[in-house]
Amino acid sequence: MPDQQRSSRLILTSTERLARSLQRASRDAFLKGGARGWERPDIISLNAWLDREWADSWPERAPAPDLLRLALWKQVVDEFPPPAPLEGRPSLYQSLDETCRILIRHRIDTGKGLPSTGLVEWRRSVCSLFLARLAENGLFHPAETVLHVRKAIEEGSISPPENCSIMGFESPAPVEEDLFDLMGRASRTVRDLLTNPVRGSLRALSLPTREQEITCLCRCLAEDARTVPLHRIGVIVPELEHYGRELATNLEEVLGRAASPRESWFNITLGDRLSHLPLFRAALLPLRMFLEGESRSLLLSLILSPYYRCWQSSRATVARADRIWRANGVTGGLKKLRRSLRGAARDLESLVFNESAQVLHSLETHLEEGRAPLSSWIGTISDCWDVLGFPVMADETDRLAWRHLRELTGDFLNHMGDTTLTGGEFLDWLTHQASLQRTQPERAEDAGIQIMGMIEARGLTFDRLYLLDANDRSLPRPVRPLPFLDSAERAMVQGGTTRSQFDFADIAINRILHSALSIVFMRAEQEDTVPLTPSPFWPRNEERTSINIWTNPDPAWLRASWLKAAWEGLSSAETDDGGPPIGTDTLPFHHPAFPEKHSRGLSSSRLKTVLTCPFLFLVEILLAIEPLEDVTTPPSPQERGRRIHDILASFTAKLREQAVDPVENREQAWDLLSRCVDAEFIGLEDHPAWGLEKKRLLGSPESDVSGVLASWLEAERTHRGEGWLCRAEEKSFQGLVIDDCPFPLNGRIDRVDYHETEGWSCYDYKTGRIPTRADICRHFTEPQLAVYLLALRDRVIPDLAGGDERLSLHGGGYIQVKSAGDIRYQVIHEIAESLASWEAIVADAGRLIAEGRFNPDPWPLVPEETNKTEPCRDCSVRMICSRGLLRELSRDDEEETDNDREGRRDD
Repeated sequence: MPDQQRSSRLILTSTERLARSLQRASRDAFLKGGARGWERPDIISLNAWLDREWADSWPERAPAPDLLRLALWKQVVDEFPPPAPLEGRPSLYQSLDETCRILIRHRIDTGKGLPSTGLVEWRRSVCSLFLARLAENGLFHPAETVLHVRKAIEEGSISPPENCSIMGFESPAPVEEDLFDLMGRASRTVRDLLTNPVRGSLRALSLPTREQEITCLCRCLAEDARTVPLHRIGVIVPELEHYGRELATNLEEVLGRAASPRESWFNITLGDRLSHLPLFRAALLPLRMFLEGESRSLLLSLILSPYYRCWQSSRATVARADRIWRANGVTGGLKKLRRSLRGAARDLESLVFNESAQVLHSLETHLEEGRAPLSSWIGTISDCWDVLGFPVMADETDRLAWRHLRELTGDFLNHMGDTTLTGGEFLDWLTHQASLQRTQPERAEDAGIQIMGMIEARGLTFDRLYLLDANDRSLPRPVRPLPFLDSAERAMVQGGTTRSQFDFADIAINRILHSALSIVFMRAEQEDTVPLTPSPFWPRNEERTSINIWTNPDPAWLRASWLKAAWEGLSSAETDDGGPPIGTDTLPFHHPAFPEKHSRGLSSSRLKTVLTCPFLFLVEILLAIEPLEDVTTPPSPQERGRRIHDILASFTAKLREQAVDPVENREQAWDLLSRCVDAEFIGLEDHPAWGLEKKRLLGSPESDVSGVLASWLEAERTHRGEGWLCRAEEKSFQGLVIDDCPFPLNGRIDRVDYHETEGWSCYDYKTGRIPTRADICRHFTEPQLAVYLLALRDRVIPDLAGGDERLSLHGGGYIQVKSAGDIRYQVIHEIAESLASWEAIVADAGRLIAEGRFNPDPWPLVPEETNKTEPCRDCSVRMICSRGLLRELSRDDEEETDNDREGRRDD
């Protein structure tokens, strides 16, 4: 603004926010007075005024930009390395620059002082060299601007204002105080802290937890909004970053989301660090993938990221690659990841490593070359972004993040383009600078509830004001960490001592108490079960209270749709005589798709689900609702069991095909079994866990313990020595008809054996717990072997002995292959005698689900002594089941031994 257009009166403020607030107040005063126009007052923050006056004086030197200063710090530190264990990193350069700023503002010589520690002496040396290098380049530290302006006023090159008001400065730095003293001598200067002359009424609310503190605040703000203009309500949070995100989420729930950012109900002056925004984190994925070992998880994150257009059209298909990588245990390495897909699914390989993805190899080559100019790194990563279609932006936050990221790379090119870095150092610099920038969608600052920190609140006035987190951890704040200052220097710095922090908080509290007519202090008594001590400034008239929106929701919180719906649901979920909830549909559940699913038949595993709980059968089988798959490190128990099944099935089939008798020729049988194991583990050579599993099965020369399969082979030889022959394995059957059952049964038998005198037996391999005789023949909860024997008896299994007569049944059993010391063949002869009972149970169970009755109870024919609530404990659908939600398990039902739990997990 040219001098002739400026007001004759200058108003200097401590913050930009206060300056804008005073400008709006001045404009409103002109409008209320009926003026058709208004003279814009010269209201400006001190820092902006210093920059303006210095620039208008046509100086020969200029303040150094932030990134240029850090680049110069790097040069100085490279010449004079820091004492161990410090390393030359952007965080160190930033700390040195901040230390230099503090020393200048407090009139402390940066390069001289009493003898001190090696770290302080090193700081003095590098600070002196740093400032000298700035001067050589016609630059100075921005903290020195106030010194140059003061000197220019004294020399007459800058004219002081005729009338000046200084507002909102509670504790100015010594160099600022010197400037104010000079202006006071050179012009008519008024100091005003902008506080009301009258202290407002004060309440103090103490709540049990931080969550309740925020919940209570939201309730109070919603109530205040009915009578107080929103912009006249203020909330001060000493540690805004600690509270801001959770506070914003809760306020959106209570007040609702605004139609646009300009119409927001509240205004939090926090913003997000650029380094925390999703778009920026996605931008680093190509670099991180190579710098962090080419991990599978980072490659998958890159592929599935919505910010990259490269895989956009095939993302759902490409995601299947992760199952192959997990199954094969490939944790990283582009070559290994690609080789794994090449052996399993070439279509996925061409999608994952498509033509655009080849740009990743260029980035990999650049990283392998080592150090390069920073401009070269920016060029390489920019090319990678362009080829991979980055960024795909969704909203204003993404657009702001992309704009700031481009500005950041532009600053790097301007100030550090020739600096030589490794790829890791480039990533470190990029992340560090992004952590210093904050982004915030555009909002009307003078609209909505004002939520701010202690510094931003300087000079502002409100009708209603809340101060959060009034505990001794935030009021006063802890002593500032100043590692490069000695004790004498810290004593001269604001915040460098406990006393200094206390005095600063005392002044701030006094200002707060005079900035509103109604003031509420709030604090939490504990956080994460750790007790919190009230601030020394905590009022004596404390009111201890608590709030529970679940048991006693207030009208303000019932504005939240999720709470309103939950409360209505809980209120209506009353039971009548222990029956189902009122309103529950007890009629049969029919759907047009169900008969078609039933007509395909019922497997033994699905039959077990029916007997366990018909409601579980409805959800998991008919509706196909499954819980999210647990992420486990391979090999999982299920995968280990499947591979053992495949190995044993392949082995017994090859024995029969090659006419090898393991009883007579043990070595030949072992060689055949070893080849079956080798074939099963093809493609898993790079996986250490599967390598150990292979050794566990076969044993190893360096171990005296025999392998699991070596022990099993001995048991198998004993079994065959008793006259048993394996006649079939992995035999599937369909169309097993049970009288009065509306649909047939299907299944697949692990193994079928035959004995000339004993007859036929079916076996199921188990790598976990084996069901008991009672489970099968008395409790009727394990139908698997019974269904297999019914299929044998009725000759529905193809390729077995011919004839129309029913086969002679010996029984069913389990072959346990759990460990080298736990191998056994268990035959349960009583199963053949219980087949008639099983037929009746299968028929009744079939009619139950055919009629659409899916009550959450075990099948009625299960004996009463069976613990019917046991399946509910670990049920995956408990939270959508009336039994799981509303019926409490009795204390006796909840008692369970560790062995029972372990048995269920193994099974």
